[in-house]
Amino acid sequence: MRRSLTSTARLAVTAALAAVLTTGGAASAAHPARTARTARPAALPAAPTTNRPWVPADGVRATHPGGNTIGTQVREAKPRKDGYRHIDTPRLIKRLKELHVNTFYYTVWDMPTDWADLKDEFAPAAQRAGIRVWVGLAPPSECFPNDDAHLAGRCSRPYETDFLTWADQVARLSKTYSNVVAWAIDDFLASDNAKLFTHDYLSRMRQITKSINPDLGLYTIAYYGTATNPGFYATYGDVIDGVVYPYLGKDNNTNDASAVAANLDAIRTLTEQKHLSLILLDYSGRLLDSVLAPTARYVNDVLDVGMRYTREHKIDGVISYGTQLTGENLTDPSQGPRQGDGRLALTVAPHVGTRTGDYAEASQEVTVDPTSPRYELSWWHRDPFYGGLGGYHFKQVLIDDQVIWESDVTDWFNFMWINGSDRQGPVDVTQFVKGKKKVKLSFRLYERQGVGDYYTDATFDDLSSIGLDIRDPGFEHPSAWQISGNSDHVNATVHVYHHDEPERIFRTVARQFARH
Repeated sequence: MRRSLTSTARLAVTAALAAVLTTGGAASAAHPARTARTARPAALPAAPTTNRPWVPADGVRATHPGGNTIGTQVREAKPRKDGYRHIDTPRLIKRLKELHVNTFYYTVWDMPTDWADLKDEFAPAAQRAGIRVWVGLAPPSECFPNDDAHLAGRCSRPYETDFLTWADQVARLSKTYSNVVAWAIDDFLASDNAKLFTHDYLSRMRQITKSINPDLGLYTIAYYGTATNPGFYATYGDVIDGVVYPYLGKDNNTNDASAVAANLDAIRTLTEQKHLSLILLDYSGRLLDSVLAPTARYVNDVLDVGMRYTREHKIDGVISYGTQLTGENLTDPSQGPRQGDGRLALTVAPHVGTRTGDYAEASQEVTVDPTSPRYELSWWHRDPFYGGLGGYHFKQVLIDDQVIWESDVTDWFNFMWINGSDRQGPVDVTQFVKGKKKVKLSFRLYERQGVGDYYTDATFDDLSSIGLDIRDPGFEHPSAWQISGNSDHVNATVHVYHHDEPERIFRTVARQFARH
């Protein structure tokens, strides 16, 4: 899950899947292990009496460091003699224990030394600590080798996209360390990955692993469109052991937990027919294709459902993706409000289409002071654009559903905070409120024209007024504002993102995982 499966990618996946359905080495030298392999491993909880020996009796409780996340790779402070900063195994184990995981999704992708670190250091240390390991590999779409070293990018090394050799090597590692229980392939059908991952190729991979270790599980990432496609299971159901479903709300949204249960139930009707394992993946760290970063409140809401479904044996567990493990509490400054912790975010995610007339807004009923000598309203606002493609996204302020101000997101220098109406100060709203006891005040994102792929994050904060009693003018309390709209593709969120949000998320995941 270096990136989510975007709408554009979903189309590519659908085409690739349709094409699939109509067509029928030695490891690199490793750094010497710093921990003795002869230590007696800690006993792992007994697996349930099912055909999934890699699933703990109390379900999978895992974290996944992610690929384009921040603060998740726990590495040594200084490079070793080979010039690379290796995985800091002791510190990583400590943080995983604090998070109450029983499984770690170890990604082989960032550094050429990741596979050696897993084999020689992390796998044996995790076994002694009683932590299971999944080996996560990148698909061809996430592999960027180049003979010119300074042009080479990330890839699962040393075997890159030779998944037959990977099958052999991961299976052999699982026989050496019994806590290596499963492996997973990221973004399985995205881009051109399906050209490699045919049913025949998966069958050969499976034959290799099962001949070495019949108990080694193989998972693929399946986004909602794939996970609810019967054709996917007809093609691959007999060559995989389970799917990991990354929950993305609606349109790459990591702030809406309302559909977790419904989506899992829809997927379960298909996985259970094929006797496949189902794991929920929760985004608790940055996702590139989501405009807004997840918050602790959102993570808690997703895990509430995921952990309950795990306890009820409806799914086999939960993976928390992107939980920061370094303890650095790194935040994305683009997520921040003007001041305080909250802001109103009016968003359209990347690769998401909208229709003309779509809108989303936050509103509240405001009391009008009959004794006020005048009535004024001002606000601070910001968005990512200045110039460029105009005529689509419009920020609006409304009183009693009548537009009193609007601005194209391409107007002005809007990636900086601006006060008032186009930098002209407060707006006189006397004609809209005088003589009324209460009015409806709304802040809206409106689609003047529908558009296929044009993300935005139009935001308001720090309202001020004369003669109007506005509750929560700083957007610090979501309950003060009513969210509404007419589209799943345009979203309004009172986004309260604290300065220590990553640490809050860590504590939230730890609390949820400790409830097993």
